[in-house]
Amino acid sequence: MGFTDNLHHDDHDRDGCCSIVKKKIGVQTPVEVKVKTHSGHVKVMCSTPYITGGGVEQAAHNHGGCGGTKCEFVINQTICLEIPISYRVKTDVKDSFINCDVGGQEDYI
Repeated sequence: MGFTDNLHHDDHDRDGCCSIVKKKIGVQTPVEVKVKTHSGHVKVMCSTPYITGGGVEQAAHNHGGCGGTKCEFVINQTICLEIPISYRVKTDVKDSFINCDVGGQEDYI
């Protein structure tokens, strides 16, 4: 009786054959994470404001730009916020389990 696999003679016993089978399985451990945040006192720091624009609509040409019906400009200012935030994390590690169907066609014997 001939064997076509790569088993050594010592791997056989008299009444049959020995095989080494390899199977891929997955091990999964669910983890639940809950987070709580807390913010402290917010600090506000302001830059010096400045003005841009200043166009005058419908200005009378003979009055040197004065005497229009509307004047628009934009006030610009940079505001810096300093916000202290602390995070608290609670984790709950659940029981692990085995998933035997991980390998599919990639299983090998």
